[in-house]
Amino acid sequence: MTGRVEGTWIVDRRTEGGVAVHAEDGRIFELPSILLPEGLREGDHITVRRERASPDGVRVHLRRDDAAAEQGRAEARSRIERLRGRDPGGSRTL
Repeated sequence: MTGRVEGTWIVDRRTEGGVAVHAEDGRIFELPSILLPEGLREGDHITVRRERASPDGVRVHLRRDDAAAEQGRAEARSRIERLRGRDPGGSRTL
């Protein structure tokens, strides 16, 4: 690995010892609380930056991105409202 790598993870849910996150490549994995910014909740975005620290090590920076999380929540609310507009309501007979 050379240089710097950046990405975004989205918090899916809290787990017993940390959180489960969605990576940009579709993977879901758990991270322990000790590595994370405090106060994370479902839907929060974490900006991840990995850079070479030495020939045999890397440095990883994790930062909560409140603006990206709010944008994601706004998009979800908009989708829900569009879907509600297409739902006639009432009972369905199958």
